[in-house]
Amino acid sequence: MKPAESNLISVALLLNRILLGTLFVLAGVRKLLPSGDANILDKMNGFASRVASQAPLPEFLGKAYGYALPWGELIIGATLVLGLFTRLSAILIGLMLLSFIIAMGPEWWPESGPAFSKHFILLTLCLLIAAAGSGKFAIKHAGPMK
Repeated sequence: MKPAESNLISVALLLNRILLGTLFVLAGVRKLLPSGDANILDKMNGFASRVASQAPLPEFLGKAYGYALPWGELIIGATLVLGLFTRLSAILIGLMLLSFIIAMGPEWWPESGPAFSKHFILLTLCLLIAAAGSGKFAIKHAGPMK
C-alpha cells in the first residue's frame, strides 16, 4: 500500500473513531448529568428502572444493565476516540448496539418503524474499526517528537 493511501485510510479510521466514540460519550454523559431537581443518583435510578421495565430481561438484570450502560458508553466511547484498546472498544460498542437492536424488537422493521435503524449503520462502523484497527493516528502510536 502506498504511503498516501495508508494515510488516507488512517484519517478515515480516525474520523470514524472520533464520531462513533463521541456519540457514545455524549449518550453516557446525557444519562448521568443532573437535570432540574434530579441529582446523578436520581438520574441513574430512573434510567435503570426504565431499562428494567422495557428490556427483555429479568428485572434484576435489566436494572444492572441500566446502571452499567451510561458508564460503559462513557468509558468505552472515550477509549475509542483516543485509540486505546481500539478493536476491543469497537467490539464492545458493537455488542451494545446489538443489545439495543434486540431490545427494540420489531421497531426496526420497515413496516412498523423507520426505514432502517441507525443502530445497524453504527454497527457497520464498529465492524470496520474492529477489522482495521485504530490506524496511524491513535494515542498508542504516540511517542516522543523528533
